[in-house]
Amino acid sequence: MLAVQCYYKYSLSEIMSEKNDYIRNKILELRNSELELLSKNNIESSIIKKYGYMSLEDICKIIDIKINEITSTSLFPSQIVICYPQIKEVKASRQYICDISGSEIKKGSTCIIYKMFMNNISDGYSYVLDKPWISELAYRDFYPRTINELDILNEKLINPFDYSDGYNYYDIGCRKGGYIKVRRLGR
Repeated sequence: MLAVQCYYKYSLSEIMSEKNDYIRNKILELRNSELELLSKNNIESSIIKKYGYMSLEDICKIIDIKINEITSTSLFPSQIVICYPQIKEVKASRQYICDISGSEIKKGSTCIIYKMFMNNISDGYSYVLDKPWISELAYRDFYPRTINELDILNEKLINPFDYSDGYNYYDIGCRKGGYIKVRRLGR
């Protein structure tokens, strides 16, 4: 027999296997009211739809993890931002300087163009990188794909001397202006 006061610990299958109709209905009522309160926006709603069979306790842990993955720390402090990176391999239409290594990219050779579209759910505005980043093919994995990775890169550009991952953030910062510049598009 399940305890009603511990309704948040039971998965949907455990609740449905309860033989006492009164207890099962009471726990389902409490659970549904909590799920309704949790589904504030599309992110929580999609998590609830996907993991609705789990206990409320587990659903809340998953929501916390997902929200922390898309919460910015430096570019948009404490705001929820979903990033849509665009990494394209193209033939260079003219001669470029690689934003990461500083080496020359000759006209006609293959290079990478990196752009990022950011949808700030907290303030309702959309943002893009001020200018696309251009680099050699070897730096495909350098580029951030989430807001946390973008925040980390921004911190490395602002404080370039404390990192030993093989990149010279001081030189990259000099080429890109010392930090990641974004431009607001609109709602």
